[in-house]
Amino acid sequence: MTWWPRLECLGKQKIYADLATNIKMLQEPNLTKLRTMINTGSEVYGQAEVPDSTRIFVDNSVRVSWWCLLGIRPSGLYIMAKDKVLSDQIEQHTSHIASIKAQIKLVGEGIRELMNILNQL
Repeated sequence: MTWWPRLECLGKQKIYADLATNIKMLQEPNLTKLRTMINTGSEVYGQAEVPDSTRIFVDNSVRVSWWCLLGIRPSGLYIMAKDKVLSDQIEQHTSHIASIKAQIKLVGEGIRELMNILNQL
């Protein structure tokens, strides 16, 4: 978890959007197997062949990462639900950020008023 939870949620939302795009590609009627490049770590990529593209693993982490093996259709539904949760979290974080900014502005105005009062003395 980062100190910037809104940015973390935006990053996760981008990952799920990319996964949704890939799932749409997997739903092509003539696609039975898939050749792809995977990141094996430290930006080192290797070729992979997926013999059965009817099921995928989806990260279903809340606090600890664990993976679910889902069919293409259920994984699409899961991604839509996860996107809704992430959108709600982003909205909450945005609201909290706006509240903090308003408080900072209010304190700044208060300090300016105090400085004006002190200058008038």
